[in-house]
Amino acid sequence: MFESYNKPMVIAILLIIVGIVVFIYELIKSFAFSLTGIVSLLMGLGLVYTINASKAELNRLRLENIELRRSLEETAKSVNSML
Repeated sequence: MFESYNKPMVIAILLIIVGIVVFIYELIKSFAFSLTGIVSLLMGLGLVYTINASKAELNRLRLENIELRRSLEETAKSVNSML
């Protein structure tokens, strides 16, 4: 029912790795900070945070939906028993 987050998580991890590699390479090569490396790293970290927040929210909504269905079934049973 819910989409898997495997592909976006792989992309996020690749962004983090590329950001670290570019940052370290530029730091060693020219003793300067690489803006591209920092941006890639931050994009990867932001994507990981967003994926985790989406997973948590979808899980919360799924559990809420299950609880509402149970409540609705109990209400339907009680109404049917009264008839």
